Amino acid sequence: MTLFVVIFIVIVLLLFLYLFYPQQQMSHGIHIPIQIPDPKYHNDCLHPCVRYAKEGFIGHKWWMIQSPYYNRDSKIENPLLFFSDDEDIPTHWTFFCVVTDTPKNGYNSDPNLFIEENKLWVFWRECFTENCTKLGVDVAVFGKFTEDGQNFSKPKLMLSQNDLLNQDMLQSPVLMKIRNKYCFFTVHYQYKPHRKNKSVLVWESNSLITPNFQFKNNCNVQSTYTCDKLKQVNLFGTLLFIPKPLKHDIWHIDLFFMDKYLYLVSVSEWGDNLIISKSTDCVTFKTSRIPLLNNHAIERKTKERTYFYKPTVVFHNKLLLFYTVTKNNSNHLYLTYL
Repeated sequence: MTLFVVIFIVIVLLLFLYLFYPQQQMSHGIHIPIQIPDPKYHNDCLHPCVRYAKEGFIGHKWWMIQSPYYNRDSKIENPLLFFSDDEDIPTHWTFFCVVTDTPKNGYNSDPNLFIEENKLWVFWRECFTENCTKLGVDVAVFGKFTEDGQNFSKPKLMLSQNDLLNQDMLQSPVLMKIRNKYCFFTVHYQYKPHRKNKSVLVWESNSLITPNFQFKNNCNVQSTYTCDKLKQVNLFGTLLFIPKPLKHDIWHIDLFFMDKYLYLVSVSEWGDNLIISKSTDCVTFKTSRIPLLNNHAIERKTKERTYFYKPTVVFHNKLLLFYTVTKNNSNHLYLTYL
């Protein structure tokens, strides 16, 4: 073997390690304890959405909606509302209310929060519930608002869909206001014949009070191969990996504006990478290869094998990334920031 061939192989191996060895842009965050009065929820947190109200809403600036999923029990996957009075970095959350409780049939899921003009809106999905049956659909996204924190409006239908067993076009809905239009970004996920992300969709309406959401765009989110492990080895107390490339698959999302750009943060189902994508036109997104967080890189420090499920991001003086970590049967909220 010539020296040239040896050098070439070494360069290829080093490049492979550089590209796909478990790594991350941010550091592992701190655990944020969540206390829920009703014991059926087990203080669990799976699907958070955190928002900051600059002018405050009923005296509180930080709000969060989240749905528990302890032991993967969809019967408790209800939207629960919290607030925090911390100034810049909200680490203490107070339970506020159950926005909608367990339906007779089916289940709730995927709550989202939007605050505008003294109205706090909560959106959530219902799948195979009695409300869906009345509409003749499999899944529907509903929303209701409060102006005083005590009285909520009647639920308003925002989006609906059939054929949920084969595909989900309304997964992980996130409401953004773009150019004076209300836009729901949803994940289009295929279940059959095999599971994979199809796209991120945009639905547009002129109003939330009288919603008329129509399909607007099929986002072009650049796919990427990010880092993963083929095998791991514990060498003298240090965790080392044999890397492999992993094509990122979008399962749940959140979006936020920063410096006039729209950012999308995504994770695969029970995934190991939180990936960020950037858009200049709110339709085409360029994706970063290096994850914001990677579970294998985190495991090197914590010695715990965990999984991600749902991120939520707020830019307020700092970039705050909230994410859920699944350990055994329970789901926990974490926070890291730059």
